[in-house]
This record gives sequence, C-alpha cells and structure tokens, in this order.
Amino acid sequence: MKTIVIAGGGYGGIHLLKGLKREFKNMIGKEIRIILVDRNQYHFRKVLLFKEIIGSSDLKIPYEKYCGDSAEFIQGEILSVQKNENNLLILKDGKHEFISYDYLIMALGSEIREVSSELGGISLRNIESARMIRKQIFEKLNEQSGKRLLNISIVGAGITGIETAASIADWLRKETGFVHNIVLINSEGRLLPLLPKTFVKKIEKQLGKLGIRVEQGKRVERYVNERIEFRNHSAIPADICIWTNGMIPNPLIGKLGFKTDCKGSVTVNSFYQIEGESDIYALGDNALIRDPKTGEIAGMTCKEAIDQAGRLSKIMKQDLKGKQKLSHKHHFDFYCISLGNEKGIVWMKPFGLNFFITGRLGGKIRQLTWDLASIISEVGCLWKNCN
Repeated sequence: MKTIVIAGGGYGGIHLLKGLKREFKNMIGKEIRIILVDRNQYHFRKVLLFKEIIGSSDLKIPYEKYCGDSAEFIQGEILSVQKNENNLLILKDGKHEFISYDYLIMALGSEIREVSSELGGISLRNIESARMIRKQIFEKLNEQSGKRLLNISIVGAGITGIETAASIADWLRKETGFVHNIVLINSEGRLLPLLPKTFVKKIEKQLGKLGIRVEQGKRVERYVNERIEFRNHSAIPADICIWTNGMIPNPLIGKLGFKTDCKGSVTVNSFYQIEGESDIYALGDNALIRDPKTGEIAGMTCKEAIDQAGRLSKIMKQDLKGKQKLSHKHHFDFYCISLGNEKGIVWMKPFGLNFFITGRLGGKIRQLTWDLASIISEVGCLWKNCN
C-alpha cells in the first residue's frame, strides 16, 4: 500500500486532500493510504480574520470533518524530513513519532507578516490580535462619548488591508450612525498594481463611498503618541493603527532543509516536485511555481493553491499509473474583494474582455469564494454542529 502524506492543512492542503480522495476513491484503504499532518486540530480560515474585529466569526474547522473515513489526521509539530528513509519526524503529545511515506506533499502555506512591536500599533495576524483591535475601538468610542469621530489607520493596502478597512468602516457606520475617519495607507503608487487600472478605480470609488481615504505612495516610519509618522517626516492623527502587511512563505519549509529563494519559497518543477526530489512535492504559498509556457509565477492566493491542489491530485494518480502527466498552468483572470459587510466587487476577464460585478451581488460572490475555499458545502453542517 502506498502512503501519501500531506504536511499542512491550509487551503492547498485541504483541497489536495479532497482531490486525492476523489482521484483514488476506489483505491483508498486497499492500495492508497492518505494522512494529513498539522500542528493544529483545525483548518484556520485566515482570509476571514478581519471579520473577527467586527464580531465573533467561525474561523476554525476541525480536520476530522475533511478527512472523514477515507483519510487519517495526525496532530503534531513537524520536526524534520528524513529523505533517505522516507520518514517525517513529528512531535506528538510531547513524544517523537515517525510517519513513513511514499509520497510527501509540503503544503505548509504562509504566515502573516508580523510587524515589530517597536513600531507601535497592532498587527492583524491572529484571533487574539483581532479581538484586541475590537477592544481598542470600543475603548476609544467610550472615551470620546460620541464627541468626535475616530481616526483609524490601516497600514498595508493589499486585499486584506482593503477588506479590513471597508469592513470596519461599514461596521462603525452601522454601530454609531457616523462615518468615521478611516485611512488606508499604501506604500505603492496605486492600489493592487498587478490588477487592471479600471478595476482599481472602481475599488477606490467604493472605498470613497464608505468614507475611506487612501494615502498612496506613503511609507510608515512608526506609530507613536497617536500619530502615524511617515518616512517623509509628515504625520497624521490616528487613535488606532492596524498593520496588514501581507504574507510570507512558512519559514518551516527552509528549516526542514529544503533550499529556498530569497523570499523563503521552495522551487518546484512543472509537476510540483521539489528540485532534486522525485517523491516530495510542494504547492501553495510555500512554493515558487512557474507556468512552463509563459514563465508567469503563481501568486500567493488561496484560489491559486486550490487550483494547484486539484491539478496535483491528478498528476499523482497519473504518476502512479505510469501515464503522461499534466503540468502546472497559470490561468487566473479573476479577483473578488469584499467592500463592507454585504457588498463586494468582482473582476474577471472572459474572452479577453474586462467584466465587473459590484454591489450586493459582488458581496454574495465573495462570500461564495470564501466558502468554496474552505469547502463549506461539504463540511459545513457537521462543522456548525460542533461549534
């Protein structure tokens, strides 16, 4: 029996598990054994972390709900990969344990970039920090007793920064009846420089309707004495400073002995095999993946990890059967962003034409993408029953 071990249960990991279960359906338990390993007991819906600021959200889904009866879940901290022996060494319940594999997939994902506490403010990086931000907002509201509007700055204007700013603006307007002063600080010359300008202009227009001001091309030096200080020596007032500085590949991939680039990603070939390894693969945010035809590098988004997972599950089945394999293909011309708690904006490019959906329908599509990313349609009922 061949053993396939998935190391990591982020978006790429759970979708690879889903794909393998589909591809090897009749072989599981007879010819194929699938094991998912993660240090946590649950899949964490980190793209929705900003929602914890505006109210409690269900962000954790137990891995047992994904594994079901056809795969195994082992909770443990990954310590090393012993390539010559095809063993994964983990720390489980305080004890060392070996997991033997025939195929190993590194799906360790990414970590939220943390900002030094010396710079002030709060990095939105986990549930605790989100709740701390929420607490600070209420404390500041109570201090003001409705006498003046809050000044809130979000530093970092990627998709998470945009969604965080819009969510807080919409929530505070409904909570207090006022449009508060929210500033989204972008170090680039414009928002989302890799996306079409027409799409970005529509986003900026919707942010303006929410009362959000975008500061373009500004680099923050620090947050101190309720002021955002920029590197050009200018400053703006801020009762609260929230950092949303993006993602970095999980540093564990390098600590396990795999060669990484300057950004911390491991390079793979067009079949997702790590360089020099025939039985170890990588996908998602911890992998540097190029389209073999265009040379385009895959982005660090959950939708790309999901697509890679579906493709890799087919590749592994073809490999086991000795068939010609598929290869990685980059084809994403679709982005979706929430702009408040009910609305959103969608961009897609079918047949080379830019197509947009905005408003409540855009918000519903964004909600659908979040649910698809965590496979809610399959685990939702069981998951909600355990909360």
